[in-house]
Amino acid sequence: MSVDEVGDRALGVRIETDGVTLLQQFTLDGPVLANVGTGGIANVDADETAQLLRKQVERYEAAARD
Repeated sequence: MSVDEVGDRALGVRIETDGVTLLQQFTLDGPVLANVGTGGIANVDADETAQLLRKQVERYEAAARD
């Protein structure tokens, strides 16, 4: 699955089975590997997962600057 360019490298995995969908997005930002996952029975919003990952990377980078 394609993902937004977040951090240095990004990877997305979509898992579907028996009507359940799980989305996992990973990014490497410097020495840190960040991971966000969402799942659902009816639907899963890939944009929400990407937004959560972006926020997580932004918070890491802000903490690393302090």
